[in-house]
Amino acid sequence: MQIAVGNYQLFHLVLVVADNTFWGSPNGIQTGYYGGSAPVHDIAITGHSFRDDSGPSVELWGQLTNVSVTGNIACQGGHFRIPMGAGNIMDNNTDC
Repeated sequence: MQIAVGNYQLFHLVLVVADNTFWGSPNGIQTGYYGGSAPVHDIAITGHSFRDDSGPSVELWGQLTNVSVTGNIACQGGHFRIPMGAGNIMDNNTDC
């Protein structure tokens, strides 16, 4: 799943991506920038199961604020990574 970003940010919006199973994917959840570099903010990624993925489970980059990556599990999957930023939280993600 890719969060596609261009020139315009969304504001006063909370995007919650929750409780999915990613099985055998090349990547789990990531940001992708297309013709812009708008900030990404107010996103919660929680309760996912990443299984047998060949790439990262969660890899977000860019200007991130108030991004929460919590309560996910990776079984033979990749890493969880978000940059430091105001209000960013990465907690209770596990490997099995």
